[in-house]
Amino acid sequence: MVTSKFCDAADWFDPEIQDIILQQLRETPRFHRKQWEFASIFRALKHNGKLHSKSKGLSVGGGVERLLYSIAPHVGSLLVTDLYDEQTTWDCARTSDPEVFVKSQKPFPVDDRNISVKRMDMRSLDLEKETFDFCYSTCAVEHIGHQDDFLRHFNEVARVLKQNGLYVMTTEVSYNTEVIRDKHNYVFTLEYLEQLFDESDLEPIGIFDASVSPHRINRPLPSNLGDLNFFNAATLAEDILRESPHLQLLRGKHPFTCGLFLLQKRRGKKSLGVKGLSSTRTLMNQGVKEYEETLNKSVVTLNPYSMIAGEKSRFCADHREFFAEQANPQEDDTVFHTDYFWLGSARRRFEVQFYVLNPIHDANVEMRVHRFKTLNSQEVECVEQILVPLSQDRLKVHLEVETHEDYSYAILGKQRGSVVLVEDIAIESWTNALPEKFRKSKHAVSLPSESEVFVA
Repeated sequence: MVTSKFCDAADWFDPEIQDIILQQLRETPRFHRKQWEFASIFRALKHNGKLHSKSKGLSVGGGVERLLYSIAPHVGSLLVTDLYDEQTTWDCARTSDPEVFVKSQKPFPVDDRNISVKRMDMRSLDLEKETFDFCYSTCAVEHIGHQDDFLRHFNEVARVLKQNGLYVMTTEVSYNTEVIRDKHNYVFTLEYLEQLFDESDLEPIGIFDASVSPHRINRPLPSNLGDLNFFNAATLAEDILRESPHLQLLRGKHPFTCGLFLLQKRRGKKSLGVKGLSSTRTLMNQGVKEYEETLNKSVVTLNPYSMIAGEKSRFCADHREFFAEQANPQEDDTVFHTDYFWLGSARRRFEVQFYVLNPIHDANVEMRVHRFKTLNSQEVECVEQILVPLSQDRLKVHLEVETHEDYSYAILGKQRGSVVLVEDIAIESWTNALPEKFRKSKHAVSLPSESEVFVA
């Protein structure tokens, strides 16, 4: 029986899910949440009898997702909606002609005559009531605003669904009890979703299965893990990088994933029933501790450009060709800026090495350590800064910061004074508790002529 549930690595071993991935999505199975969302929604629609030649379907926030091309051949009509616009930051919806755009992006051959496309806000559906046999969305709801916006959307879906209609949605859900209210990117909790459903014109179908199998692939990891590298004597760090699935994720210290929800028009006072949540929370929080232990046992290297647009800095010699091709290059004073990383709670050292091409006496970089609270990411504060002169071709700067588990941290530098070019910037971090013999990565270089600056 298809139920509302969390994403689980075990689902990839379900023969029906495997068949949907291979035959309908036409992909090779891989441990990624988005693939699970597509396959799970397809299966839910199939099991509930919504995929047939007379069925009318609605996709909200559909963009050019692979799933729409998989569903279209199995229904009578599919209306795909999104906030399509030439200026949107979402490349999956950036167009002035939604119909042509969606039909030109087919990942495999599909007869698209029963696909229609409209620009539409999922909070205000310009559609007749009781029109559709089903509606679906894939991790779109959490991006549309705040509580009133979520309720407007649910009520609009209920309005346009037929009496026996089905809404299948996926959205991001924390395993813990705190809702993460980032601007245009909520991470819900089951308790908060239950409240929303109770206040809306939709009600859940069946019980939500919150159990997750105790498998290593279900260990929570940060989504920006690719901007970190780990070097140490433990094999655990290497195992993380080898496996690196995109199923269970971390926002700060909060583990989360996507959940599948089956909803229908409200018929009574049914609330969201949940089973298996307690054991899953224990499993996930143990995974968070394991990841923090890996951080504390490792020298971690940080991508110095991961928070700069296109990961290109106009102060880096290797990136100059890119900026020379730009019609209107931005005159940003950011020399480097790492992404924000959760680093647990520890006394941690950051080492930044500058390799300068044209050192100048009055050229400086204002180095900073910024942080924000996971549950309040809009407020960024500077916890350490130093003015670093780039008057030599090799320079090593050390900063020490007491990190806290409620925050995520970034290292950045702003150009001050004359402009110089850097050949490279290397950033490493480790805890003071890490033994000296593990504090140098295999990529570290000895530079006897370099100068060093220490800030405690």
